[in-house]
Amino acid sequence: MHDTLLDATDKLRVESRAAAVFTLSGRLGRARYFAYGIAVSLCASLLLGGVFGAAALSFSFTPNDDQALASLPIYGIMAASTIVLARRRLNDMDRSGWLALLLIAPGINIFFGLWLLFGEGTPDANSFGPPPPPNTRAVVAATWILPVLLLALCIGGPMLASAAPHR
Repeated sequence: MHDTLLDATDKLRVESRAAAVFTLSGRLGRARYFAYGIAVSLCASLLLGGVFGAAALSFSFTPNDDQALASLPIYGIMAASTIVLARRRLNDMDRSGWLALLLIAPGINIFFGLWLLFGEGTPDANSFGPPPPPNTRAVVAATWILPVLLLALCIGGPMLASAAPHR
């Protein structure tokens, strides 16, 4: 009975660590980092598409100050989310979260992002906590499906816009 209660408590602790996506503490494995990062990009793309799509519907095809102001909060949220996810990924690699600021350095950010994506985390507990929970089927599915959706959005969006009748 006591062992069953401990197993249930450990399972709940693992699930609560997995559910806290944008917390600053804890560790984030490669698959979750990739899936969460693509999800952030997909949401931002849809929101930005809405901002610029609304401008296209108003027949103002040239960018203006209103569009720039409307898109600033979206870019800010996306940047903050990216830094938080990178910090947690760095924690998994037993590195300081301050290194996440390298993502804003032009040129370096490409190699740094690839290192975050493909670098191995520490397999056991490190100074930032226990290892991340194992990937669920949903995380694995999102790792494969979300990039395809983002690619379809990046290719399909401009194709739809060019097919629309122009006045």
